[in-house]
Amino acid sequence: MAELLTGVDVGDIKLRINQMQIEYPYFVEDTLRELIEKIIIKKIHERMEKDGISKKIIDSTKLGESPIPYKKKSIKWSIISDYKSIDGFPVAVMIEHGRKAFFIEPRQDRPNATLKFDIDNKIFFSKGHDIPAYPAKNFVRDTVRENRKEVKRQLNLKTKEFIRAMMGENVVIP
Repeated sequence: MAELLTGVDVGDIKLRINQMQIEYPYFVEDTLRELIEKIIIKKIHERMEKDGISKKIIDSTKLGESPIPYKKKSIKWSIISDYKSIDGFPVAVMIEHGRKAFFIEPRQDRPNATLKFDIDNKIFFSKGHDIPAYPAKNFVRDTVRENRKEVKRQLNLKTKEFIRAMMGENVVIP
């Protein structure tokens, strides 16, 4: 009986494949977090800064804590922009999606109803006033659309490196 020596320990390959299956989900999550931060979140912040958006709003725009399971072969990650004014108005949402013009009326349950404003220690009264429309800036939507393919490309490259590192010289990846 003749022996055929491959120079490869099949048991070692099986062990490496098992180890890779265990570590790969963690690798993908960590790598995606890093890539999204570097390629998308950083660019959103740069666009906001360039447009003169407040640092507080920029700092409130960040990657969600963990990925959201989505279908079998996909991962969804949320980008959160949740800055609110003192009275709870979602400023970051308004900047992203815009708002229609509207009129503020004083409360009608008072005689001679007026709105009272304190600006720089000066009191102003109004019988109501128009709030102008605010156009949608779409910083998040546009940046994600423009950079989604680059994140995928980088993830594929890093996955090939991961497989090479896990399998050693025993694997050839095109």
